[in-house]
Amino acid sequence: MLMGEVIMTIHVNWYNANKRKILYWRIDGYFSVPALYDTFDRVHALMSAVPHGVDHIVDLTEASAPPDGFIAAIRSRHEKARRNDSMAFVVTRKSDWRSLVVLADPKVYRHGRYHVTTSIDEAKGWIHRRRAYGNKSNAGDD
Repeated sequence: MLMGEVIMTIHVNWYNANKRKILYWRIDGYFSVPALYDTFDRVHALMSAVPHGVDHIVDLTEASAPPDGFIAAIRSRHEKARRNDSMAFVVTRKSDWRSLVVLADPKVYRHGRYHVTTSIDEAKGWIHRRRAYGNKSNAGDD
């Protein structure tokens, strides 16, 4: 890899394309803040196509160190949250990522808008339990 080269590896797809209730984000390797903003735009377009709440699983298990400006980008995303944004579950085993996610917007974290997990299965479990216990607007299988 050349110095300064950024490999954009952010992928976003519906976890189940037929149900369209969970967006699965996978970030592999290095990424840039402009790539993150482009991803936010793609996510908003996908969410605009559905009337119901959408949960997010953001898989950072293969992500490299966060780029400069990461926290500001995440805060910007929270300020522009769509009405059908439900919850985000960040999957990582790396302590530096866990700390940054919490620091990005402590108020949003305290209010339960996102949760940090160590596996995709754990994130899916949280989503299913939350939906089973009263979040009827987003209830159902995925």
